[in-house]
Amino acid sequence: MRKKTTAFSRHSLCLFGSILIFSLLLNSAKVFAFGETLEGKTRLAGIPTGIIRDIEVIGDTAFVSAENGVFRLLGGIAEKVSYKGDNTLSGTISDAAFDGAGGVWLVEYGAGVFYLDLKTNKSVEMFPDARWTKYAWKISDTGRFLVVSLIQGIIVVDKLTKEIQTWAGSIGVDRVNDVLSVSSSQGGVVYLVSSDALIKVDTIAQEVFRFSKTDYFNSLSSIDAVAIKDDRVFIGGAGGVYEWSEKNKTKIFYPFHSDIPLREKVSVIFVTKTGRVLIGAGGLFELGEKFVKAPSFLAPLLNSESVFSIVAINELSTGTLLLSSSQLGLITLTETQEAVNLLHFENNVLRRNVTRQGFTENGDVSLQIGDDEYQLKITSGELNLLNGDYDSKNSCIDFRVKGYAQGLQKPQYFCESWDGQLITTDSPFFYLYQDDGESPSYMLIDESNIGNVIDTISAPHSMKEAFVASSGEIVGYDNHNTIYIQLSKFNWKSISPDEGGWNGITCLLEYMDRYVVCTAGQGIQELNKKTGELSSSDILRDFQIKFVRGAGLTQTGNLWVATNMGLYVRTSSGLEWLLNSRDGIYDSDFEYQSVLVLGDKLLVLGDKYSYLIDEKKILESLEEVRSKKSKVIFTKSIWSSTDSNEYSNYEFGHDETLFLDNDFVELSIEFSTNNYVEHQTQELAFRIIGINEQWKIHPESKAFLSISDIEPGNYTIEAKVSGESNPVSSINFEVKKPIYLLYPAMIIYAISPEFR
Repeated sequence: MRKKTTAFSRHSLCLFGSILIFSLLLNSAKVFAFGETLEGKTRLAGIPTGIIRDIEVIGDTAFVSAENGVFRLLGGIAEKVSYKGDNTLSGTISDAAFDGAGGVWLVEYGAGVFYLDLKTNKSVEMFPDARWTKYAWKISDTGRFLVVSLIQGIIVVDKLTKEIQTWAGSIGVDRVNDVLSVSSSQGGVVYLVSSDALIKVDTIAQEVFRFSKTDYFNSLSSIDAVAIKDDRVFIGGAGGVYEWSEKNKTKIFYPFHSDIPLREKVSVIFVTKTGRVLIGAGGLFELGEKFVKAPSFLAPLLNSESVFSIVAINELSTGTLLLSSSQLGLITLTETQEAVNLLHFENNVLRRNVTRQGFTENGDVSLQIGDDEYQLKITSGELNLLNGDYDSKNSCIDFRVKGYAQGLQKPQYFCESWDGQLITTDSPFFYLYQDDGESPSYMLIDESNIGNVIDTISAPHSMKEAFVASSGEIVGYDNHNTIYIQLSKFNWKSISPDEGGWNGITCLLEYMDRYVVCTAGQGIQELNKKTGELSSSDILRDFQIKFVRGAGLTQTGNLWVATNMGLYVRTSSGLEWLLNSRDGIYDSDFEYQSVLVLGDKLLVLGDKYSYLIDEKKILESLEEVRSKKSKVIFTKSIWSSTDSNEYSNYEFGHDETLFLDNDFVELSIEFSTNNYVEHQTQELAFRIIGINEQWKIHPESKAFLSISDIEPGNYTIEAKVSGESNPVSSINFEVKKPIYLLYPAMIIYAISPEFR
């Protein structure tokens, strides 16, 4: 039996006719849920893309030119664009170029040049009688003219007269070679690169200039890519990138850093809204102060063998980057990901567990991984293998433990067998825990005189983790999940698992006026420091966490919690967030004791990867990104009557009131969230002013609203992404008065079968 939900009151049913809303299913042949992981997407709208050669961003929409079609992406949904009409030729889709007004040029090398009107969604083959269109590779629209790369030549075409301009004849067919990169138009000027020169086409002055590689860019062995930003032109090729300002008469060369193992020539240069210059040359690189360098985030993924041949780069209005890789397909990079690096050794991601951390005397971080000792480069996550002093496991990776061991008769035996903890304090003193099976103790030692034990405190057996509380006592727990709080030099208070009501403890730390107890199964518990009362914590309560793997409290008061459901943070201001792949955290489960605080950085140990996180940077990005409001875009409005069909696309500014004849059959409205990253978790809310002002929830991020049999009058469709303070988008339509009375009709909100 089919179920349906009445959308509006019974009174409205008799007055306003029928309204149906349908979900566009994610497994439809035309619709695809676009993901955000670094692994990339090689299928859009259910179709394998092949190599993606161009990405053009217009408003909230991206047009992706791939071997197997042109795809329109909005808010995580992809649809294949139909544009060829009766043209049966097949070629290589090489370019999508916005004309700056209301349309997109689509270039299919070997088939022709097409123009897609964004307001009507109708396309037409342009210049069908011209021979050159079959050889077009890239197009730049300057307003009056088209500057067209034919690979083995460049032509300038008047859009109105369709004539090829003779004033650009010096760069025509067979006059230049290998013209594969074309800049956007700026003030009527377009830059292109050939194998041996940079070419400037000024369509205002109707002049052509050629700047040879030998005379102007002699540090390059080839010229492969060009981009323009304001008065700066970026020219890239084998060896590096030039930044050239013809106006200011400045030219700076940035060679590739010697650490970069180049695999490919420069294929693309892109300048972001903030002025960052990104370079695709096999992997992804960026312009530094003196060199072309690897990005300072997501190392080593972006320039390793896992990302091969970056072909195109563009930026969404939200600041999210879109990249195409010939190997991985379409990749998204968000602002929060720029605060994360992955631990790696010799450009390969670390797959082994970190078992112990320590510091060298000069403050460098040492890590024990298996039986090996590594030094961590805190800026990038790079690991350097250190020459071990022992043949087997060495637990003395911290200089203080190592210094203590050197004062013993058998330092090697101690370092290979020691399984205790090092507890640091705010002073130069530290505690070293040792359990010999008979008299476990904490030894108080001064860093300036490590060989001298100042005091020895009797301790419980099998202590697993401990810290010095703000009031000076040692607090910790043992391997049997019992908490111990130091009362004196010889006495400890204990709280057993039976008393605490937990099965296992995974971390213990001091947080404000309480001790936070991480458990395996009972979530986050807390112990009041003054009253000793045990209770369930309000920390991350809304996320319903049960299994906590580890936690860390930073100097700025931010609490980081790793669980079997993801990595969470509770900031010092009380904000709580879950971090996932869109933030550069690709694990949903983590190792035990997985959060290590390293000053202003965090080391978080996941099941697959180990992450080095810049806390200040990621929290600033999270606050900015999470505060951005998602909005609804009305993408299509189609209405039909007995003698006509009309089509509009509101996303590109066609926002006047729709006027419908009284005999219209149906009005169909399609709308979607504009959020690429979080669309999978979003729902839509909508209402129709003039029918019923109550908001209705649609359980998807894209919807299709069909309206028919309603009385004459003025109506407004309002829609928003469900959630507090998200902006409301709206369109207006008017049904003209009929010459006869409409029959009463029903208004129904039908939910698709998948959501019943």
